[in-house]
Amino acid sequence: LGGLINLISALIARQGGAPIVFSSSAAVYGASANKYFEENDATHPQTPYAHIKLISEEILSKCKATPFVSLRYFNVAGAHPSGLIGENWRNSSNLIPSLIRSAITGEKFKLYGDAYDTPDGTCLRDYVHVSDIARAHASAIDLAVESMTKEIPHKIFNLGVGRPCSVLEMMIYFERATGKKIDFIVENSRPGDAPILASFAELAMAELKWKAERTWTEMAASAWNHAGKEMENTKPVQETIIPEIPKAAIPVVETSSGPAVIIYHKNIYGIYKREWVDKCLESIRQQTTSAKVYELN
Repeated sequence: LGGLINLISALIARQGGAPIVFSSSAAVYGASANKYFEENDATHPQTPYAHIKLISEEILSKCKATPFVSLRYFNVAGAHPSGLIGENWRNSSNLIPSLIRSAITGEKFKLYGDAYDTPDGTCLRDYVHVSDIARAHASAIDLAVESMTKEIPHKIFNLGVGRPCSVLEMMIYFERATGKKIDFIVENSRPGDAPILASFAELAMAELKWKAERTWTEMAASAWNHAGKEMENTKPVQETIIPEIPKAAIPVVETSSGPAVIIYHKNIYGIYKREWVDKCLESIRQQTTSAKVYELN
């Protein structure tokens, strides 16, 4: 909250105010209702995180110099198509990162509750691909700037796919996207977990011209791709140790036309690998750029 207040103060001091796009959370509605939330529904935050999001919206709503657009959403999933940007799957407790860890380590995935009042007995959640969330923020910037010039009141939008996905469904989509079979064990349901948490996004479709485009399969596939890229980039580099080749084995001699390198195949390739000799020659060329190479049998 202190950071938000400092930002507002700085914007007002430097340029008299500026529009803000606030990344909020649908958690402000609470977790007890078994329904699809709308923007005008009462808020009942139940966690410190949700309370901070709601208080931030209230602070922004009282500052006329910083008209804002607030985006509320539940479960962000997936990664950038390049695989270079994504969620920290190693430590996150979110669903898809947990599935990734199970697929990699072979440990059984813990499914918390299978007797909820839902079609398959597992919780239904509103998963949205991170790339769709990014597009919504870009659209919200345009609306926030327009709000500044036309003195339009602040706006709040829900973001969602339109139909929630169950834990078991997401597991199936993950298996299809990755080719990995997930073994799981059913644990007791966790206190406070609602059967359904989802939101209507019709207002965002109408005013932001935004709609979630990416599927649950794409969420799973892109997250898996990111995990693979991340593991590849963090592998220790296996350094090839090039043995030092004696100078006598590859002598540099002076000829009438300049320095030359003479390689005797029987003395070199019977002992050293070709790549090692090439490395040695590369070093010699860097020191004596005009040297010619003669290979003798």
